[in-house]
Amino acid sequence: MKKLLILFWCMVFVSTSITINAQIFGGNSNTSGGISETDGNIHVEGVGHQKKFSSDGGVLHIEGANNTITVKGFLSKVIIEGAGNTVYVDKVSSVKIEGAGTKVYYKTSPTKTGRPATNIFGAGSSVIKQ
Repeated sequence: MKKLLILFWCMVFVSTSITINAQIFGGNSNTSGGISETDGNIHVEGVGHQKKFSSDGGVLHIEGANNTITVKGFLSKVIIEGAGNTVYVDKVSSVKIEGAGTKVYYKTSPTKTGRPATNIFGAGSSVIKQ
């Protein structure tokens, strides 16, 4: 009986651990968090979002991981806090990345150099002209 009780609690522990890990690391769910658009500014929070937006001078702020965001039009700033994000934007003035493995692809920039001002803190993150 003692062995059966120990086996039961071990199964409960393993099952709970698997459920918690699935929730923390994405598991079966495709996305978590939320997205808001206010006064031309876009805020993406969470994991795994794949969205398209239009902008005319707003700010894109991402807090999360593994998001793919496409913005048609002009962004004054892109601010990314998190890892593994990918952003495609037509035109951008400045980009700040805090996190590893994030890529921002842009077509043009209104700056004198034709490249956005960049601050990158994270291994494998970059801003790339398409």
